[in-house]
Amino acid sequence: ALEFHTVRVADAAVRVTDYGIDEARAAWKPEWGAQLTYQQRDEGAMFAGDDWVSGMVTFTVPLWAERKQAPNLRAAKAERAGAEQRYQAAARNAAAQYASRDAIIRAADASIDVLQVKIAAVEDEVEAQLITYESGVGGYAPIIDGEIAILKLRAEIEAETARKAAAIARLNALLVTQ
Repeated sequence: ALEFHTVRVADAAVRVTDYGIDEARAAWKPEWGAQLTYQQRDEGAMFAGDDWVSGMVTFTVPLWAERKQAPNLRAAKAERAGAEQRYQAAARNAAAQYASRDAIIRAADASIDVLQVKIAAVEDEVEAQLITYESGVGGYAPIIDGEIAILKLRAEIEAETARKAAAIARLNALLVTQ
């Protein structure tokens, strides 16, 4: 499924929502902090100007986690489930489009084969009408009609070839190419 563009985009969205879950889970953990400060003061009338270092350690526990973090985690998990459903829908849709384009290609190939058989049959008929015309019995109109029919069949072949090329282009547009 990851060979389709839309599926890769949906997969990336799923991975992004995973980070949202990680972020919501991190909010449940206590926060630690440490700070060190070096200070230097100039001598003054009432101060000797000594240097000193001060430090601070902080520890924060989320006591309100059940009311604040729990809804955020549920929301992140719901967003993840939605992204997963969009991924599955994208995979089904891309596979259906691929199968549709592939069916159009195979149908165009089959139509071209049938049209070529028809052309061969009309050419045989035209050849038979030409022999009849040359013998002096028939007219030339059936021969012209046969040639027109062959031209129409060739135009249909070109239309099927164009339909096949368009389907191939759309099929290739669905796929990721490196």
